[in-house]
Amino acid sequence: MKNLRFLAMSLLISVGGAAQASFEMMMFVDGNRIVRYDPENRIQLGSFGAGELGTYTGAQIAADPTNHGVVAALNGDGTIRRFNAFTGRYLGALSVGVNPFYGNGPMRFEVLNNGNFLIAGYIGGGTEQVSRIYSGTTGAQLVDMSPFGAAYWALDSVQGSDGNIYTLNRINNAGTYSFYTFCYTSSGGYLGANGLGSSSDASRFRAIGRSGNRILITGNFQYAAVSHANGVFQTLTYVSWSTWSNPGVTGDIVWAHSRNYLHEVRDNGGGSFTNRVNHYDPMTNYMGQGAIDLPYTTSLGSMTIITAPEPGTMAALGLGLVALLRRRRTKT
Repeated sequence: MKNLRFLAMSLLISVGGAAQASFEMMMFVDGNRIVRYDPENRIQLGSFGAGELGTYTGAQIAADPTNHGVVAALNGDGTIRRFNAFTGRYLGALSVGVNPFYGNGPMRFEVLNNGNFLIAGYIGGGTEQVSRIYSGTTGAQLVDMSPFGAAYWALDSVQGSDGNIYTLNRINNAGTYSFYTFCYTSSGGYLGANGLGSSSDASRFRAIGRSGNRILITGNFQYAAVSHANGVFQTLTYVSWSTWSNPGVTGDIVWAHSRNYLHEVRDNGGGSFTNRVNHYDPMTNYMGQGAIDLPYTTSLGSMTIITAPEPGTMAALGLGLVALLRRRRTKT
């Protein structure tokens, strides 16, 4: 009885504090450390990982959906290091040990919902770009997702809300670049493709992220959203955007509770940069509402976000425990 009372009291205190707190915590790579930011209250939350991210700067980070509160960092040395995102505590490392894969640094890193690692990067001394899956327990390579050979470069990869993996791919045909999204199962089995058109600009599309039941794509020329609600049979829709939400300077796309955050960087000259986070609204198919200028003047790198349970959910749990305590009193 005493334990239940203590648990109920602790949970209700937590709910009271949560009403004043943010339920989304952003993290960015800043040189050789990871900085935390609260986008709701717009305050910096310190940093962690300095001196612990590995040999090179520019690590790729990803929240671990199988371990809430854990963030993993993939460095160019081929090692994945885990941290408690709230305390900054170092939790250990796992090597995927493929130096040729990271000759120019990893481009994309994500922890899949089954605990394995999705990594897009360079092979062949930088002459090819591929997307691969590695074991989350041993670090061993499980599959190389290249169904049509090395000519189709994998520019970026993401896991959709349907559990499938989507890669952004490009092929060069005598100076004309054609773009595709390839779809795979969570274990890397090829399911199909969707054409995104062609351009003389090799960076027309170059980054991909999840947005609810869509895949959001960015590049030099435009944004686009591709529906994946019905599997691989996708519909391409171009996205409207506002001032300063400018394709060509975009970074990572991260899905939070009900919206996307898109990180953008602008070089102001003299070693000073403006980092902006834009919102994408999937309901209106519009990019750039409620933009936030971050309080960092360096060029921030890889971005991820950790979300907490909604306040209403926590309150319901607390009320449920109170009701349970009352029933126990009645019986005694």
